[in-house]
Amino acid sequence: MKKYIIFLLVLFITFVGNVTLAANWREIDNKTYIDMDSVNIELEPLTNSKIISFWVKSLNNKSSYYIALEKKYKQKIWFEKTMYKINIDSRNISVDYWVVYDLNGIPIINHNWITKWVPIIPDTIGDFLYNIAQIISSKSD
Repeated sequence: MKKYIIFLLVLFITFVGNVTLAANWREIDNKTYIDMDSVNIELEPLTNSKIISFWVKSLNNKSSYYIALEKKYKQKIWFEKTMYKINIDSRNISVDYWVVYDLNGIPIINHNWITKWVPIIPDTIGDFLYNIAQIISSKSD
């Protein structure tokens, strides 16, 4: 009986832990989502610029980009997650982490970069994300 109660307790803790750790994905474009729980807003120490970081998940949409990735790595791809940082004041963007997952949800590509700021080019994905970051920033003020 004691083992049964311990088993149920472990099962309950596992279930509750999985629920509380679930990401809060919101669709921002076709097959593209932002994790609202990952949004972090901070001030850059030297310039006092507002930096917003967040994870974006993009599902494989069978575009030439994903076809090329699958060909290069010889595996089917389900989705990718990218950690972006956006400097609202200077209109710069940085990609800090990038992880690609196979059809079983197992990471097959993982890159971690030192923050390198680049200007946001108009009418690009970076510009689209900048506009989202501005909305998030305005709601935090």
